[in-house]
Amino acid sequence: YYSGRPTANRAIYFDYSHDKVWIGHRKGLSFLDEKIGYLQQLSDSAFLNALGPGVVHCFHANKEGLWIGTTNGIFCYHIDNGSFEHYHPSNEGKYFCPNLVISHIHEDKNGAFWMASKGGEGILYWNPATKAYKKYTTQDGLPHNVTYAVYEDEFGYIWSSTNFGICRMNPVEQIFNIYLPKDGVPHVESNLLSHFQAADGRLYFGGLNGVATVSPSAIQSGGITKHARLQPVSFELLDKRTGDYIDYSA
Repeated sequence: YYSGRPTANRAIYFDYSHDKVWIGHRKGLSFLDEKIGYLQQLSDSAFLNALGPGVVHCFHANKEGLWIGTTNGIFCYHIDNGSFEHYHPSNEGKYFCPNLVISHIHEDKNGAFWMASKGGEGILYWNPATKAYKKYTTQDGLPHNVTYAVYEDEFGYIWSSTNFGICRMNPVEQIFNIYLPKDGVPHVESNLLSHFQAADGRLYFGGLNGVATVSPSAIQSGGITKHARLQPVSFELLDKRTGDYIDYSA
């Protein structure tokens, strides 16, 4: 048990290879060690100094390490030895990354990263190996520069939830299709962390008025499901006096 409960948790990553659950928040990183059974805050001073006042938004793991998207650039953290690389707009050479705020990271079939930016920097294509990159903003056809999530579907299209609808981009022709409430999206504005790509390829984007589910294969064949009934399965509310979550599901 860790008494200094992190505030405003932003992201969770289940690290099965190390029996840890990583939690990103406004004070850096914490982890639940399943062998020990309690939550503790990461005390790596070098990492915390590099993160500064940054907020952790997302995680992505691959063979290179645990990639951490923050409001102060992107980190590649090596859990086994505690070392890390910090990629940032003000860094030079191989540690340069053009976006400061990273809200979501998706690795495509070719090993390149597609990253969303809640900081109003649009969508970033970035290849960590070659350092090639390209920004996509409203000047290119993106509906809004505040983006929350980005995913590649089975047809090679790039999907993103934004502050003005959900968009699909053809990365080859760089053509954007924008989906709004008239197309069945519950609300134009999406939410941070409210997104998921299922094993069958379906995409889920949470917004201010519910959840939009997208079937890329159905859209590819010309069919769009405009309305789906949302069935809540549980509901918990934070009691600010005690710090506990109360179950109001019944």
